[in-house]
Amino acid sequence: MVGAGLSVAAGFPTWLDLLDTLHARVVRARNRQHRTLAVGGRYLGRLQAIDDVLWRAQEYRRLLGEQSFATTLGEQFQRRRLPRTTPLRTLASLKFRHYLTTNYDDLIEQALRASRQPFDTLVWGTEQSTGKAAQFVRDIGNRQARRQVVYLHGRYDAPQTCVIADADYYKRYVATDETQKRLFAVFLTHSILFVGFSMNDPELTALLRIVRGLFREVTPWHYAIMPLPANERVEVATAYYQYRFGVTPIFYEATPRHEGLTDVLEMLRRDARRGGKQRKRRKGSPVRHEISTLPVEDPDDLNKGKFGGRSRYKGWTLRGVVVETDEADWFHVSLTVTAPHTYRSPDKGVRFHLHETFTRSTQTIQLREGAATLERYAFGAFTVGVEAANGAIRLELDLADLPRAPRRFRER
Repeated sequence: MVGAGLSVAAGFPTWLDLLDTLHARVVRARNRQHRTLAVGGRYLGRLQAIDDVLWRAQEYRRLLGEQSFATTLGEQFQRRRLPRTTPLRTLASLKFRHYLTTNYDDLIEQALRASRQPFDTLVWGTEQSTGKAAQFVRDIGNRQARRQVVYLHGRYDAPQTCVIADADYYKRYVATDETQKRLFAVFLTHSILFVGFSMNDPELTALLRIVRGLFREVTPWHYAIMPLPANERVEVATAYYQYRFGVTPIFYEATPRHEGLTDVLEMLRRDARRGGKQRKRRKGSPVRHEISTLPVEDPDDLNKGKFGGRSRYKGWTLRGVVVETDEADWFHVSLTVTAPHTYRSPDKGVRFHLHETFTRSTQTIQLREGAATLERYAFGAFTVGVEAANGAIRLELDLADLPRAPRRFRER
């Protein structure tokens, strides 16, 4: 998730800078003799002092009119050449699967082109993008799907798509819950890295809080590279973001142009390069056949056929129960592995392999009284793989084959 910090580092205005520009445009329009703007100077002064930035933006939009407002927005975020030194170039080199942004500029696209990475663009919220947005959510876990740059709040060259004022947020997040459900699915099932994102967007942070509330006891799986708030201690700020939003922050020193952001991204790039090097195997040492090296039977369901295709084997049983929840698009999945009564050997627990779109797609549960249970929320059916008895037992269950599972779940 790419936030305003990266745009500011490249020279684009901050949110407050944009409001000041809009304010100046209103003042100039009022002072022009050939145009009458029915607003007093005292009102404008009070408007500038209001803390509610969304409402301020809405007022400036009303006072300027749609055409002048769109022109101002386009001028402030119009295309400019990608700087030679910018954290965006480093970010693009890290080769994330997808890039979601709340910025209006197209610098992330330029950075990806500079690093020779193919991608498609998706401007969220337009009538033409409705089907594409649904397809993006469905394919987000498919490694063979094309990389997407998703503009959650619109692009500068299509001002009608930009979410900037109070009415825009209402239209995108309140008038319909379509956007909320899709983003909820992304936040719930994938680990997100927020870059240059200050965690003050009201709607996105609200979704993060809901996801965190569902999994309060689970270690946070989202991360954020962000400036350390002024006069704040790292330990306190870290605890706050982890508890409040389920996000582990990676702080850098707060400066006007976010210079510390580049240092953090460069560190991540170096670590990624070191981690990508393959270690040489000693001559004569045995080769372990990992599950990930087995042939893929179904590219959309990578566990299919990798665990023997049996849910019962040598007294071990894998069962699944799926029930509907209060959320129409989400289902509660309970997976239970039972060991034979004669099994007494100590082991490392039962290892569940879920669909790769889950944040913790592989999880180990200890046997308790001969059973191990894992409960998760899911959008649709997938194949579960299990390793037990120190890897000697492999079980497999396609949840689409459960006759008692809801039909909508099985058909997805």
